Amino acid sequence: MVQNKDKEYKKQVLLTKFSKCCEERRHYSGLIWQVPTIAIGVLAFLLSAYLEYSKTFCHKLFVASISLLFMFVTIIVLRKYRFFANARTQDLRTIQEEIKKLGIDVREIKWLTDEIICSKELYPNVPRDSLVRLSSYEVLLTALVLILIGMLVFFLFDLKILLCLLKN
Repeated sequence: MVQNKDKEYKKQVLLTKFSKCCEERRHYSGLIWQVPTIAIGVLAFLLSAYLEYSKTFCHKLFVASISLLFMFVTIIVLRKYRFFANARTQDLRTIQEEIKKLGIDVREIKWLTDEIICSKELYPNVPRDSLVRLSSYEVLLTALVLILIGMLVFFLFDLKILLCLLKN
């Protein structure tokens, strides 16, 4: 009797942990898309401020520095959110294993795209073309890094022209 209560209590604790981890993973996955979207809006504003309102070299340098720093921080934040989402995914796997050890028959949930694509018996109707296999996170991260590099080149080129004009 005591052992059954113990097992039931442990099961409830694991299910609560599982639910909480699912919520956190979903939260971090959402932030992975929300943060870059907001960042691109802020960068559009900063770029327009740079092009339209920054008339002196100091103003341009200030806006360029803020823009590059903001983009760099956005990339760091994106990587951290991905790290936390992956950590929660691992926690979910661990909790699933603990639930199985209790003798509860549960179907193992696949969390990552590659796992789902490779599990043809569990997910027979999931498309498996190359576009589905492409990691949207990696594409997003690459795009943000390219935007950062492009901004850096643009600002350096523009500031170099300004320096040449100031010398003349």
